[in-house]
Amino acid sequence: MKKILLFLLLFINILSFSEFNDKAQLKSAINKTINQFNETEKNKLFNEMMKKKSVLTDEMIQFNGMEVADKKKQKSFRILMEMITEQHLKNIIYNSKIELYDIKNISKNKANGTLELKFVDALDTLSKLKEYMLKKYEKNGQVDLDILLNEKIKSEISQYLDTYSKNLMKNDKNISEIMDIELKFELKGNEWISKESISDYILKNFLENYKNN
Repeated sequence: MKKILLFLLLFINILSFSEFNDKAQLKSAINKTINQFNETEKNKLFNEMMKKKSVLTDEMIQFNGMEVADKKKQKSFRILMEMITEQHLKNIIYNSKIELYDIKNISKNKANGTLELKFVDALDTLSKLKEYMLKKYEKNGQVDLDILLNEKIKSEISQYLDTYSKNLMKNDKNISEIMDIELKFELKGNEWISKESISDYILKNFLENYKNN
């Protein structure tokens, strides 16, 4: 009886060690996938998402019920909204934090890894942007949106917005959005490999979420 008990305990310990070892290998593979995203995938992803800037801007305006009071400023209002869209994409790709959240469903040769992409919603920066524009470009107590037709001023405002967004991410309390990234891993040989890159997952699911809103 004691031999059976000892065998069972040994078997359980072997299983526990195997699971621990699998998780350690998976964690290493996931960190490698994250590093690959940070080092080689961001620029390509940003360029791909920027191709959808006009469509994403339309969706943002419609979803949030935005409109300009002075219809004569429709062109400059559109420029402002596209700046916000572009900044939102920058926040997702460049001004974000990506971390491992969980590893689950580990089997002999398959597993799922859940990552969290944390960033600031660019719409949350609008009040600060308005404050900045009033301080720098105010005339008679207001800002003429047509200043955005000036490429130099537009570039200055865009640069301010990006710097402000980067500074917000220095404090986790400012994080307003978390995107879950669910990656499937397969064991090939002795190495866990993701079936999909982080950038492919973001591109596919971010655009899909906009379609559903």
